[in-house]
Amino acid sequence: ANFSCKIAIDDSLGAKASGEIFLYLSQINFDEKKMKKIFWMIAALGMVAFAKESPVDFEALPAKAKQMIAQNFANEKVVLVKKDADFLSHDYEVIFESGMQIEFEQNGEWNEVKCRGCQVPKAMIPQEIQIKIDALYQNVFVVKIEKEKNRYEVNLSNQVELKFNGKMKLIDID
Repeated sequence: ANFSCKIAIDDSLGAKASGEIFLYLSQINFDEKKMKKIFWMIAALGMVAFAKESPVDFEALPAKAKQMIAQNFANEKVVLVKKDADFLSHDYEVIFESGMQIEFEQNGEWNEVKCRGCQVPKAMIPQEIQIKIDALYQNVFVVKIEKEKNRYEVNLSNQVELKFNGKMKLIDID
């Protein structure tokens, strides 16, 4: 079976170019490797369809997350806890009355803390990162910190974003 479609491209001057693309589906050779790729793509799309975000009780948080909140945010009032579940895993988001937000992985490890008009507790900032911030800037504080497997991103109160690698070395400033 033949399939064709027209594509029109507008550039900044308003000129139009068009062309036709013909796909000859009957000539495509679907070998085992291609079929596996197609299967996994369909499976991934199915997993996205199962993603669900819903409110849960504070007690549904992993113990490690509850402990971190008690240690670092004891004076904050939790107004909402959301669980974001997909096919294979889930994570949590805790929102406080002040507007501050914390995201946790399913094991209770935090991966992002966002503060509005206040600072991320210094106990949550790796010492090497805090030393670098203090050396570069005066009278600023961390308003957001995000950690991933091999890096940290830190937003400061002066609108500067710092990026650190897994060895806590500064690799970029935006």
